Amino acid sequence: MRRTLTDIKPLLRMKKLSSKLPHSKYTVLNVDESELRSRLYEMGIFPNQLISLIRKAPFGDPLLVEIDDQLVMLRSEEASLITVQEI
Repeated sequence: MRRTLTDIKPLLRMKKLSSKLPHSKYTVLNVDESELRSRLYEMGIFPNQLISLIRKAPFGDPLLVEIDDQLVMLRSEEASLITVQEI
């Protein structure tokens, strides 16, 4: 079966948080399996959670995100485990 642009468009919006631009809001789709996964869950980063990317440092590390009105700094290693979709 051949896919159309309509089928693929939602998939194009799903990317890792580390590759996204600041000043946008996202929904967390997945947190990859890793030894850091439980730490991210403890910070409130889990599937279906709303997250805002506030700022990135000049070289992309660290990232400042807002989760439930709390500001949290993430290393790019941690952000690369988080799959998000722009709202």
